[in-house]
Amino acid sequence: MQIALQFAIHLICSSPCFIKNKTQNRKNTFDSNSLVYFSLLVPNLLCLFAITFRASHSPTRCYIETQSNRSEHMTLAKPHALVILLADDSLPGLMTVKITLEKMGHTCVTATDGSQALTMAAQHHYDVIFLDEQMPGLHGSTICSQLRHEPGPNQHSRIISLSGENNSTQLEKISEAGFDELLHKPVTREVLEQCLGDNTKVKTGSQPPAAVSKNRLLNESSLGELTVDLGLSTTLHLLKLFNTELQAMIDRLAGASKNNDEKEILAVAHILKNSAKLYGADLLAAEAQSLNETTKTDLNSILLEGRLLELRCSQSQAAVTQYIFENSPK
Repeated sequence: MQIALQFAIHLICSSPCFIKNKTQNRKNTFDSNSLVYFSLLVPNLLCLFAITFRASHSPTRCYIETQSNRSEHMTLAKPHALVILLADDSLPGLMTVKITLEKMGHTCVTATDGSQALTMAAQHHYDVIFLDEQMPGLHGSTICSQLRHEPGPNQHSRIISLSGENNSTQLEKISEAGFDELLHKPVTREVLEQCLGDNTKVKTGSQPPAAVSKNRLLNESSLGELTVDLGLSTTLHLLKLFNTELQAMIDRLAGASKNNDEKEILAVAHILKNSAKLYGADLLAAEAQSLNETTKTDLNSILLEGRLLELRCSQSQAAVTQYIFENSPK
């Protein structure tokens, strides 16, 4: 617009009539030629102003602003980052879920036993709390019940149970504790995205995991999916943690067999049925789940199954070690 105005002044000042009048020192006088010249100049100036005005308000500019506004709207529409408390006593399972949540853009702090989780939840507010059911110190359902019934920063927070329980009595106990949702282990990124996508409370839980394949020590397709979600480097790091856990479970099973401790054997089976499935050890997971859900009460039968589970742990550990070696960068 400013350029058009300057151009118009230039046209007027450079007109023959203006120069003639200025040369003759004639002020405020217009002859017939001047009137003719300005009658032709004015419409052209108006046309020039109109073109300039339309250019400054062109559709291109409006389109860019619209796209910018639309992008801003889309950004605001995305789910906001959440502050999450995750409690689980199985380190490989804990770290897998933690890394997955952080890759989704959330902040995740962890606890490795029930007492620690309750202390953290009593001191700080969290948008979402994930609680494993079977933890040392306190069970997840006990923690949830206390948080719901006592005034505190998380009395109305979203609390989700992470459990491998399929026993109807245990599931009823979890349901009555005040959880907003139950997620069956192992938990995948897809499940977490569906759960946290809109940050709204829902009462319907996910379905229990399907029956596992029993013809392999290590399901490499499961590990392939984990690699897609977390990357190869992170997956290999988590597999090393899983191998460390397997060694700890082997030691616990050996001690339990030596001391005739059936409760310890069942506790190990509960841990393995979840973490083994997560890392593709399908056969180990199936045998651990079978032992965990056994109705046998005979001590010798449980001790025998405990020794078989110990052997399967050793076989799975060797398979994981080989997978790590074959897939590590050379």
